[in-house]
Amino acid sequence: MGNVVAKEIDSQALEQFTRMRAADVSDSERRDHEQWLQRDSAHRQAYRAIEHEWQSMDSLDDWAQQELKRLHAQAGPGHNKCAGRKRWWTIAGFSAAASAAVTALVIFAVIPLLSFSERYTTQGGEQRKVVLQDGSSVHLNADSSLKVQFNGELREIVLLRGEALFDVAHEPHRPFVVSARYSKVVAVGTSFSIYYKNGDIDITVVEGQVAILPAQASLQTTADNTTDETRSNTIKKLADTGILLKSDHRATVNAQGRVETLKKVDAAKLTAWNRGMLVLDGMLLRQVAEEISRYVPGKVQVAAGVPDYPVTGVIKIRDQETMLALLAQVVPVRPVKQSTQLTLLYAAAHNQDDGGSE
Repeated sequence: MGNVVAKEIDSQALEQFTRMRAADVSDSERRDHEQWLQRDSAHRQAYRAIEHEWQSMDSLDDWAQQELKRLHAQAGPGHNKCAGRKRWWTIAGFSAAASAAVTALVIFAVIPLLSFSERYTTQGGEQRKVVLQDGSSVHLNADSSLKVQFNGELREIVLLRGEALFDVAHEPHRPFVVSARYSKVVAVGTSFSIYYKNGDIDITVVEGQVAILPAQASLQTTADNTTDETRSNTIKKLADTGILLKSDHRATVNAQGRVETLKKVDAAKLTAWNRGMLVLDGMLLRQVAEEISRYVPGKVQVAAGVPDYPVTGVIKIRDQETMLALLAQVVPVRPVKQSTQLTLLYAAAHNQDDGGSE
């Protein structure tokens, strides 16, 4: 990559970094930011480099930290944003001997922009991928909602309903935590999913490992605990107090906040929805009907008297008719539409020939 191009990308990354932390950033700007990150790996690399430079400022001494607070209180929310952006980029060239007062003045302009909060939601039948400002990605399944709350010390996501798959960017100094009512899940360089269903929470690790902690556990670091080493030790200590879940394992946390089941699974199958498929491995028919209902208009239910057959097979996530026709090829059921909001599955002979195909 030429120097001119690299400088242009650095300039864009700086603008993105500053804008995403502004209090008045719009939804349209956030969408543009996500597209910019996705467009080129060089964009993501430049953006993370700026974040890294900012994180290195955590080593400021106590006097500088207090000075920052005082300056922030004096300047107020409208303080010279443009000048702040210009000064920010020069911080990377400061030596360790630079004046703390000057450093404080340079850093201050960016401090009000550190916090970030956003909510993402999908409707029934909709899936969505979101690239977060740290480079992590979240894949929202149908009928799901979560809130992202990032600051300089903690990356926290609150799963409000439904299911999400997280691919977490490595950032050891700033924990990535997903809260889901009864528990907190701390990622350790990880890909994992959380499914909030019928009062229980299913946590599945695809790659790496996670620590499952009580909901009241605190991961927020303090001013006296700002180095990478002490933060890392804090995370390890908290992980030791919870349950460490490794790849291809699933834990279910019940409504009382206790881990009810812990078992080895095929995580790739359980998260195949992210690739447009439902991979069924002995799932009971009524559970299958609930799963299909997440991706189609209305509800799919099994009629009374129909056995709760175990279902094994692969159903591509498509329109309702196609999905139910594929299901009818696996088990002896016949879908009958009762209304626009309800389809019932009735018993059918094994040799029926009225099911559709893809």
